[in-house]
Amino acid sequence: MLKEARAISVQKATAVPVVIDLISIAIAIAIWPNLMNQFHVNSGVNAAVIGIFFIIFCIAVYSIKKLEPEQPTERLPLEWLSENKLRALGSLFGIGLAAGLAHQLGYFDLILEVDDRVLGAGESSAFFVYAPGAWIGAGLIYTLVISSTSGPRYRIGQSEYWSRTGLGIMGVNLMLIIGTAELTAVCQNTPLFWATIIVTTLLLILFLPPRLIYLMKQNSIMSLASFTLFILVLINLSLRYLN
Repeated sequence: MLKEARAISVQKATAVPVVIDLISIAIAIAIWPNLMNQFHVNSGVNAAVIGIFFIIFCIAVYSIKKLEPEQPTERLPLEWLSENKLRALGSLFGIGLAAGLAHQLGYFDLILEVDDRVLGAGESSAFFVYAPGAWIGAGLIYTLVISSTSGPRYRIGQSEYWSRTGLGIMGVNLMLIIGTAELTAVCQNTPLFWATIIVTTLLLILFLPPRLIYLMKQNSIMSLASFTLFILVLINLSLRYLN
């Protein structure tokens, strides 16, 4: 029975993430014009959207981390995903999230105009220290999620295993779409060459680790291929908007 369950798991290891990635590509293409119209103008609504999808993203990554790993005969060389390196990548994501929230709330524009000689001590502390600190602190919650080391919760053969897999990958992909929209909005006045480098580099640094963690659970090359296609589609959508 266990062997049959693992055989089915190997098949689904290829099918589930590929299907989710293809659905995510369709969603990205469908909503991209409206999404960029929304993110073109900085607003508190956009910051709230980023925050909501960040919460979904953290839950999704936690679900992926709690999957029971397959035991293939050969594993992809993912040993570099140590706990310390995951913490570092999580910290970078937290800083990136804080920067995105600050951008959408107009903080970077205001900080050049606000005169700390006019503000009182409380107002200056709130504007220059507490607000950025709160955004970074919220973003660093992801560091705790991605570097957690507790044992698996969802076992191969359980009906919940693959529903959690699908929801986990979809949650990561949705945050990836929102993150690409925010990066595109930030780079809208950047020369195309540099915008390409910035968008591509940050998307890989910030969003590749969750998929590599999944590959440590289910060693599927097709999953990595479909995710690469998803990234390329998002980069193309971003550059078409910037161009």
